[in-house]
Amino acid sequence: MPHIYSPEDRISEFFETQSSVTRELCDDMALSISGSPIIPAPIQGAFSYTVIAGARKSKIVQFRARTSPFDMETLALARNIHPDFVPATTFHGTLGEGEVSPLSVYVMEKISGTTHIEARFHDESTAESKLECESRQMVTVIDFARFFSQAWRGRQSLPKEKVNALRHQHRIDLDLLSQSLPPRFSIILQQLRAHLPLIYSANFQLVLTHNDLCEINILMDPETGKITGFIDCAEAKILPFGFAL
Repeated sequence: MPHIYSPEDRISEFFETQSSVTRELCDDMALSISGSPIIPAPIQGAFSYTVIAGARKSKIVQFRARTSPFDMETLALARNIHPDFVPATTFHGTLGEGEVSPLSVYVMEKISGTTHIEARFHDESTAESKLECESRQMVTVIDFARFFSQAWRGRQSLPKEKVNALRHQHRIDLDLLSQSLPPRFSIILQQLRAHLPLIYSANFQLVLTHNDLCEINILMDPETGKITGFIDCAEAKILPFGFAL
């Protein structure tokens, strides 16, 4: 039987496993920050509790587990590189000082649209609806290209020792995949291992990379296919271009 996603179940799981701070305390703080009623976001992450707030529901207040804080410098860099895709974010301290697992509190602009996983379902029963779907998909692809081109133009650099550490870790990752995946993948993994030095050469570009580019972290207009934003950059890293493709 397929599992049906439930925001309330995910919220309950978060407070049971990630923090000793209560949901009521989080709601009270979100209310004090926004000064207006709050509602839970329809999609909840595994390491955060998110509510929609503000007089016009224009703000997001997010409480993140200690194991998954935002790096504010990384967020500022992401905002600079992708000003039309990444929301402005401010840090509002921690909730639950002295608790076993305090939560970091962030407030950000609410981006319009729905998650990609929600927006992708469209009626394709007629030729006309299929053409409309293809048109929306083309808009989405163009926006994806714009997002990655922005990253390319925002070239980054790392000290040599950090680059070497990344290359070493990725070689370990490939070795682990070789041990765990079926034999039919062995040729591909051998090719990846052989080409790994190329993407870490001086001529290959390092860029800021959204390290969790999944369907719930991409927001879009379901009517047009236009991407309105990318969220949850907690794991963004500087990596060789293309790691998120």
